[in-house]
Parts: sequence; structure tokens; C-alpha cells
Amino acid sequence: INPFFHTNCRTWNLNSRLEIAPNDPVIIYCSGKDSERHTNFKLNANGEYLALLDPAQHIIDSLSVPALPNDISYGRSEDGQWITMMNPTPGDINDNTPFQGLSAPPVFSHEPGIYHQNFAVTIASDEPSSKVYYTLDGSEPDEDSIPYTAAIPVNQTTVIRAVAIISAKQPSAIITKTYLMNEDTDFAIVSVITDPTHLWDWNEGIYVMGPNAEPYQPYYGANFWMDWEKPAHIEFFEPDGTLGFHADAGVKIYGAWSRSRAQKSMCFFARSKYGVSEFEYQIFPDKDIHSFEAFVLRNGGNDWDQSLFRDGMMQYLVKDRMDVPMLALRPALCFLNGEYWGILNVREKINEHYLADNENADPNSLDLVEIGGDATMTEAIIGSNQDYDDMIEYIKNHSLSNSIYYEQITKQVHIDNFMEYHIAQIYFANQDWPHNNNKFWRPTNPDGKWRWILYDTDFGFSVYSDDGWIMNTLATVTESNDSEWYVPKHSAFILANLLDNEEFQNKFINLFADHLNTTFHPNRVKDTIEAFQDLFEPELIRHKNKWPDAIKDYDDDIEIMKHYAMERPGYMREFIADEFSLSGTYSLELDVANGGAGSIQVNSIIIEDMPWQGEYFDDIPILIRALPDPGYRFISWSDGYDGAARILKVSKNASLVAEFEWVEGYAQTIVINEINYNSAAEWNVRDWVELYNPTDVAIDLSNWILQDTNDDEGFIFPPQSAIPPYGFAVVACNQQALTVLAGPIQNLFGDLEFKLNDDGDHIRLIRADGTIADSLTYNSGSPWPDTPASRGATIECIDPMQENSIASNWQGSAQVGGTPGEQNSVNTCVSDEYIAQFPTTYSLSHNYPNPFNAVTQIQYAIPQLDHVRVDIFNVTGKHINTLVDQDQKAGVYTVMWNGTSKAGSDVSTGTYLLKWTAGTMCQTRKILLLR
Repeated sequence: INPFFHTNCRTWNLNSRLEIAPNDPVIIYCSGKDSERHTNFKLNANGEYLALLDPAQHIIDSLSVPALPNDISYGRSEDGQWITMMNPTPGDINDNTPFQGLSAPPVFSHEPGIYHQNFAVTIASDEPSSKVYYTLDGSEPDEDSIPYTAAIPVNQTTVIRAVAIISAKQPSAIITKTYLMNEDTDFAIVSVITDPTHLWDWNEGIYVMGPNAEPYQPYYGANFWMDWEKPAHIEFFEPDGTLGFHADAGVKIYGAWSRSRAQKSMCFFARSKYGVSEFEYQIFPDKDIHSFEAFVLRNGGNDWDQSLFRDGMMQYLVKDRMDVPMLALRPALCFLNGEYWGILNVREKINEHYLADNENADPNSLDLVEIGGDATMTEAIIGSNQDYDDMIEYIKNHSLSNSIYYEQITKQVHIDNFMEYHIAQIYFANQDWPHNNNKFWRPTNPDGKWRWILYDTDFGFSVYSDDGWIMNTLATVTESNDSEWYVPKHSAFILANLLDNEEFQNKFINLFADHLNTTFHPNRVKDTIEAFQDLFEPELIRHKNKWPDAIKDYDDDIEIMKHYAMERPGYMREFIADEFSLSGTYSLELDVANGGAGSIQVNSIIIEDMPWQGEYFDDIPILIRALPDPGYRFISWSDGYDGAARILKVSKNASLVAEFEWVEGYAQTIVINEINYNSAAEWNVRDWVELYNPTDVAIDLSNWILQDTNDDEGFIFPPQSAIPPYGFAVVACNQQALTVLAGPIQNLFGDLEFKLNDDGDHIRLIRADGTIADSLTYNSGSPWPDTPASRGATIECIDPMQENSIASNWQGSAQVGGTPGEQNSVNTCVSDEYIAQFPTTYSLSHNYPNPFNAVTQIQYAIPQLDHVRVDIFNVTGKHINTLVDQDQKAGVYTVMWNGTSKAGSDVSTGTYLLKWTAGTMCQTRKILLLR
């Protein structure tokens, strides 16, 4: 037979002939793996329809599978009736012992969380005849466990697991609760509970050496090197003790060499066999991701005996600054079966789900490839490495100095991502790369390009040396031989060959200079290190007491990192000059003559805080562009040049001032109101921009221009174009595709020639007379909404009558695809309709994002009219700013803090205290600002 299997959602074809002998059972695994004998779907734990079809799609057999408890099956009895069976028998004759149901689970008197006084937990059952058994060591309770007869005293952090049992029924689900005693922390808290034998048994425990370990580090062959997964229960708490989520899951030891550390990293997997297929919770407040298939508790890797935060600090340096996906970090206190287990950093796990959440990838249509271990070859983690290997062969046979061959590679590699990924790794001087920790991926569609993922950078930033800033990583990774064991020739092969191309080389040099002037500016990096230092230091003594070999020379290591921050840019400029035979650098100073009248773009940087100074390389041409604010026009540069955009190629210090002037009679009319720059896979209509007319008269758009920063590209509105009063106009890259999915749209224009950048772009609407009608610069991350990157939404202006260049006035659309040509899905002043939802309790949410580098959002709720005050203090108690001080009606409120003092000046990177007072209620939160 060549059958099809069909569920409510998916159809799967066996795709090969399958012969079944008489009375011979054959097992088909509903695993979702989509391979031989494995379907492309999983059965829903809550039950669903299942059918077997012949090749002509005629139903051979079908049934509705009910919800089933773990380890209980649904099968045909001897008389052919479907029954729920006590004992699954895959591949054998069905056991007709009927399932009598589960005992009702026990009920606890106290919920899990943080407590500051001793108490006692009582356990009851809704079924009088049931007996309750419990454990305190993390093991799963059964009839051999402690029978519950009296309240259980809690005077220290305690884990209680209980089960209720009635004869003739299956035991109830095991209920697990962690009671944390006297915890006061700004970290998340993760409680891991599992049977001690899963951890410590000499033959089967995943945390011990076991019988086959080699005698020297990293102890290959040890149990913790095995790919063993054990069942566990996870409870994730916010710092105030609020239970974020709890779930039964699988746990494995995680990492490479760091497995040999006394404190090990662990990875947790949500699987339907444990009860849930996803952890439903926003683990990382600075990412709009609300479910995870897996996550990691990481010990810091190579940095375990140094600072614990090296990798996270480097990842946050490039967050929202580079076109590379980064792994979020959230430090946590870990408890293992109720025992304090020290600091472990909650991290994302790189897999198809990570790429779906962070890169808007289709998890079923991608290739994920790595270079790791001895780096003798590439290996496909998901999909295939064939396309990548074919590209390598093409480069071997075609010199990329030729623009024709280089253009072919730009169709296969996301050049900006590739450059910035390598710039970050080279600046970090990551010695465990590129021969290792080198992963890249692509969508498996005709236009899919390879993109690189930044992770495990903790072997950088001078982790094992006192002067790592002098390491010439650029020269090392571009060598054309295998002289260094850690950089085999092919692992940096693409970079070395791309640098043969003059266009790529110049862009690489300029982009590196841009980041040395901004992202890796010494003061910014130093401030970021100190912010992480402030965050971790309160927990270090306790961690050190638990793990004496950890953070051995913490203070010295912090000073080394700060010294690295100050010294590395200077050395990097020398390395770049040497590598490309450049004579040196020059200083570039920029300013605007009229404060607030405009900004200046240099290569990839848009500079708004003037005056500004940076260093660039002699005789490498750089692009400079004057960007007037709405209502202003550009006049000229201080040297008399009157073109807004110019190429500067000098070898001496330069100083330029841009002059703008106000346009008399200017009035704000058309507003950029909605932007689609990253379509979802299921709503791929390409980019579009929506305009809104907030006036009561029609406005003629004839010969107006919609542009990004490139003057050579743009959309010119045709003659007789107009936008009606209080109406919309949409400019699309693909009018037909947008109309097919969104339906007819009034005032639809196109096709737009240029593509909006997925990581941020500058959009200008220019009147026919050359003045700027509206302009803004959006980004794909904080403080701008990141929902387009995570789920293909648009970004929508909240209030078009307010300043729309400010990120806080934008929000992700409530639906994939947005609302082209219609009122935005977010609450805006376009409509008078507003539905208030009144809270019933006082509450202060954690600020979002945290850490933040531009604007953080603070949300609170009050159930009645009350006086509310929101203040910011530094860690010494000095008052920095008052954000709210007024009477407010019942409702949910959001206030933004942009990192300024009450005088309006920027405050430095560091930890700040948020104090919220509402009537008699008062709460505080720690806020981490990273400049």
C-alpha cells in the first residue's frame, strides 16, 4: 500500500511501498519528523481526528482520538470496539485492560513562591477514599513514599511533590510546588526538580562521571557527555516570587568543554510526552516571544571562572546595533531539588524554533549548518548543507575580485549580516571561532540567503589573557593557510575571498569604522561592562560560596575587560590599516548649524546627537548625507558644497557643518502611518508604506517622492494623485500580491522600487518642491516594536497627531499583515472609539525591555482613582527624574523613560531604581540602562 495519513491540520504520504503481512502490525510514528515511518505531524494531546486514506484519497479507516493521559493508549478491543487501555502494547496484541481513570490530584494549601515567614503546607484530596503520598527530595512520589498525615512544616526552601492514589484507578498527576524562603533578588529564579537518581546514579545519572569517564579534563566518556534526557519539573519565578510558568519537561546536560565544570549547563525541552509541547511564557522581557520549545540554563562556558556574563555582555553590545540575531540573556538563581545551585544564565537555544521566532523563518523550510569540533567539514543540523558546499565550490573556481562573480555571491549570502557578524567576532577576538561555534542558515526558497548567528562568544574579550586586545584576529582569520590550528583554511574561506573584491573590501572597512565609532566606542563598552557588573555583583558571594572554583579573580577580570574596551579600537584600526595597506586614519567632526533642524548620515550611521567625532581610514571613500527634519530644507555644507549627499575621500582631519533653513508656510500634512518591512511567510506581499491625511481637505500628491536614504531610488507619485480628507494611501513594492491577500485597497500606488531594510531604515516623504513632508528612522528592535521580526506584523503609528519619529509612538500591529489602507489596529486618534478595561488590583509590571538602551516601557494598573507617582533613582539613592506625579482614574497606564534626568540630559549606563507609589501601595524595580 501507499497510504496517506490525515489529521485536522496535516496530510502525510508514506512515499514508499509498504507491504503488511497477514496479522502483522506495523508502527507509524506520529513524530513530526517527516521521514520514513515518521509523519510530518504530531497528535494533539487534547485529542483530534485521524484518518488513513488510499492513494486515491478514499478513507480506509478513521477515528477521533480522545485526550489521553501519559502512558495510556487508545485501541481496538477483542470485539472491535475502541477503548482507552491501561497498558500500551506497540507492535503486540492489544491489552484489553480498560483504563478506569485518574485519581483526582491533591490540593495544596499554599501556592509556590517566595515566603518570609515559616508556615505549614496542608494537602487534601477531593476524593475521600484517596491516599496522598509525598516526597521532599525531588523524587516522584508513589505508594512507597511518605504518607501524608499532617501538615508539612516549611522553614527553609522546600520542594514538595505529592500524588493521590485510589485503588482501581491510576495514580493522579504528580503535583510539584517550590517554596522559596527569604529570597531577595533582581534575578529570575528557576527551580529544577527531578528524581535524584536521574542526576547522581553512577550508571545512569547525567550529572556524574560514571564508569566510562576518561581520567583527565574534559572527561570524555563521562555520563555528562552522553546525550541522555531525563524527566524533570520546571518552575520559573519572577524576582518578586510570581510564578511565570511551570511544566514537566525533559532535561539534558548542555555545552561542550564546559560540561566538565562542577556546575553544569542544562537544556530543557517541552515535549508532548511530558505534557506540554511549548513553554508558554515570555521568558525574556526584551523579546516579544511568548512560547519556547526549549531553553538553556548556561554556566557561562569558558567564562565560568571569570565573570559569568562575558558572552551576554558581548551579545548586548551588538543588540539593535548590528544585523545579527543575538541570544537573549536573563540571569537566574537556580535551585536543584530545593538546593541553591548558584547563578545560571537563561539563554535561548539555537534551532528552527529560534529562527522562526527571531528571524521570521519558516521552521519547516530552512537549512541550518554548522562548522564545529575539528572543523573538518560542514554539518547540517537541519535540512541540507548542499547549497552551502556548492557555493564554496563556486568560490574556489571563480575569483570574487570580478564583479560578475561577486554579484552571484551577493544573491546567496546576506552581505550586511555576513559583514557585521565577522566584524563582531573579530573585535571580540573570539578564539573558539571560526573553527568552532560557527552556525549559519538560509530559507530554502529561491531567494533564500545564508545568514550567520552570533553565539558562544565567551572565549573572547581577553578571557584567558591579560592583553587580549593586541590579538590580530583579522589577520588570523584571513590567512590563506592552515598554520593556526584554530582557523582551518575553509572556516574563514568566504571572508578571505570576499575581501578580494574592492566593493566589498571598502564597505567592510567603512562598516568596521562605523562600529568602532559607535557600537564599540570605548566609553559605551566600558559602561556596558559596568552595568552588567552592577547587575551580577549582589549575587556573587553566595554563588562563590556554592562553587569555590567559580569567578576566581573576578575583580581583576572586570578590570581586564574594561581595559580591553579602552584599548581594542586603537589596535583594531592598526590591524585594519596593516591588512589593507592603508596609510592610517583621520578624524571626522560633524555638526549642524541649527540645532534640531536635521541630522547627518555617515555610511551606516545616522547621527542625531551633535557635535560628533569619529575616525575613518585614509583614502577610503565614505558617504555623508544631510537629512533635514520635516519643515526644513538643506542649504549647504560649511565648505560651500551644496549637495545634501556627498562622497568624502581624504587623508587628513576634516570638519563639516550642515546648514538647514525653515520653510516658510510649512504645515504638517501627510503622516507616515504604517510600515510593512518584514512580511510573514504566510503573508508575503513584500514591503509597503501607508500614509495618512489628518486634515479635512484632499491633498495633491503629484510628483511627491517616497524614498529611503538612497537618492537614486524612490517612488514618484504620478500626476493627479491625491489623498482624501482623513484618508489613506498605500505605496507597495508589489501591488498585485498585496491586493490578492488584503483585498481591494483605495489609493494604492506602486510598484515601489527599493526594499526597506529588515533591521531598520530611514524613510522620507518629499513634496514636489523638495521640502520634507515627513521622515523617520525605524529600527527592528528596542525601543521600536520588534513584532515584525518575530511574527510578520507591521508597525503602526499610535497617534498620527503626535511626533511619529519617536519609537514610543509606534506599536506592532495586532494582526499579521497589518491594516493597509484602513484604520490602524492599535488605538489611535484616527478613531474616537476607545474601550477601557478596568483592572481590579494594583499592579506594577516589570519594565520592558530590561536592559534597555534607548527607551523602556513601564506599565502599571490601578483599580480606582488614586494619586500615582513614578520616580527614578540611582543606586546611591539620588533622585534622577519624576515620570508621573498626579491623580489618575482606574485603568492601565504606560509611561516611558528614555534615560534622561529631570533636567533633560542623558544619564550614563548603569543600574537605576524605579519607585512606584499609588495611594498606600509602593513597589520598586531595578532598571538596567545600556548606552
